[in-house]
Amino acid sequence: MKLHNAMWPGLVGKEPNTDHPPIALEHMLDMTVAASVDGHKFDGVDLFLFHPHTDPDISEDNLKKMADLIASKGLKVGSLVAPVWGGTVGDSAMGTDEQQQKFLLAIEKACRIAKLLNKHGVRQYGVIRVDSAEFGVQKWRENPKANTARIVDTFKKAAKIAEGHGERIAAEGEICWAGMHSWKAMLDTLEGVGMPGTFGFQADLAHTYLYLMGYNEPEAALLKEGYTAEQFWPAYREMVSKLRPWTYDFHVAQNDGTVHGTGSHEKTGRHCQADDPNGKLDIIYANAGISGGTPGLFEQTEDQWLNILQVNLIGPMLAIQLGAPHMIKQGKGAIVCTASVAGIRNGAGSPAYSASKAGVISLVSLAANQLAGTRVRTSEAKTHFGIMKRQPAAKACVHAHPPHATAFAIANVDIPSCLIPEAEVFLGKIGVAKYQTPGTPANAAEVGEVGKVHQAVLMENHGVICWGKSPKTRQKACHLCICGTRSVVAILICASHVTEPGTTWVHRSGASRWSNCSPRSFAAMAMTTFWSRP
Repeated sequence: MKLHNAMWPGLVGKEPNTDHPPIALEHMLDMTVAASVDGHKFDGVDLFLFHPHTDPDISEDNLKKMADLIASKGLKVGSLVAPVWGGTVGDSAMGTDEQQQKFLLAIEKACRIAKLLNKHGVRQYGVIRVDSAEFGVQKWRENPKANTARIVDTFKKAAKIAEGHGERIAAEGEICWAGMHSWKAMLDTLEGVGMPGTFGFQADLAHTYLYLMGYNEPEAALLKEGYTAEQFWPAYREMVSKLRPWTYDFHVAQNDGTVHGTGSHEKTGRHCQADDPNGKLDIIYANAGISGGTPGLFEQTEDQWLNILQVNLIGPMLAIQLGAPHMIKQGKGAIVCTASVAGIRNGAGSPAYSASKAGVISLVSLAANQLAGTRVRTSEAKTHFGIMKRQPAAKACVHAHPPHATAFAIANVDIPSCLIPEAEVFLGKIGVAKYQTPGTPANAAEVGEVGKVHQAVLMENHGVICWGKSPKTRQKACHLCICGTRSVVAILICASHVTEPGTTWVHRSGASRWSNCSPRSFAAMAMTTFWSRP
């Protein structure tokens, strides 16, 4: 079995020149490579064969460049989504002869691309995914028998095209497409095509569940609202036993199981609700944000302020407010909100953006205080445990991002502990842990090893973590670390005032250049830069 990430969420529902533009293919690939759940990584990706990820008429040279890019990430290509919908290449499988020809043209283009991807070694398995491209069931219900026959005819012709190219087609079981809108209608269509070796079924976890409830075809329902677990499994086995012989592929999507209607992506692709009795809420990641451009304080309008605050600050507030109670109830969870350096210092964003991010920082601090003792864990819990597992004396840890210590972490420079006697006597040398992605097992292992011999650990590009034999001693260690870095900053700033002009230098974080500056600007930048004198 191969695990693939579908690329079309980077395109579906995304519009250029909006707050939700299409996500570039390479960025989607990088996110796929970075993703890991309980140690499981993706083997490859599935592609939607349409702009801007893939031109349906892409040249072989450009397709080879795409194949090489995907292969360079250590990924394979599996299933391909043929552009069968009106507005792409195709049109309704239930429509006129002209519409049917457009549908079949989309299959031809998909098979050509599949052949070339196979040729260039990046694709060795997978199917071509289709649906009827006839949204909703209203028109189908005008003449179910004739309309199903028309869809069957289109699918059969498509299957013969795929067969000629050595490909297989899988029809995704979604309640929103006519002739596929229920398990019974899907089975009638599959049996009508009658080519099980070439034309099969792609089970979609969300939609297949809705099949059980009979949405869009109540007479095919196998469960009623309020069903019990004892009723669910026999019904599920009954449906699966009918569809399994035709099943080629399995698609995992998320759905709260309460959706009626025809099934738009807005509804049927909706994430599971926090209070879903059949699931749990592990993580809240409030990452959505808008910048509002770069107008000044006196140019940014009230409406622009309201819009930015609504998304950047009120959004995270609602995420915490609605999600935290469920985490408290289940006894665990993690809440992550994206802030910005703009919330700490002036000039890093528009006035409204900066104010919103300062609000996020304050909001998270407030929420942390109110949630203290409820076991809604920090995202760095693994790192804390990494130290405790390796250092028996460590009974408590504190992880913080004090500005001065973080400046050293960003610069990847050791913090001198000899500048104040308290830090030298009680804390000793501050260890430095090489960068690993925060919150990951790799970071826990790296910090844990350094924490065996250092009570305070500076995490490269991240922050500081200190341990103690009790909450009191860990807090003391953190305090000494912070005081030590503040002393370094104070001493170096004072030194800058007694040097000759032009001898104070600043290394700008994240850049590969040095520049001189005045003592005044020097002091202003100390929070976010590493600096020294030649």
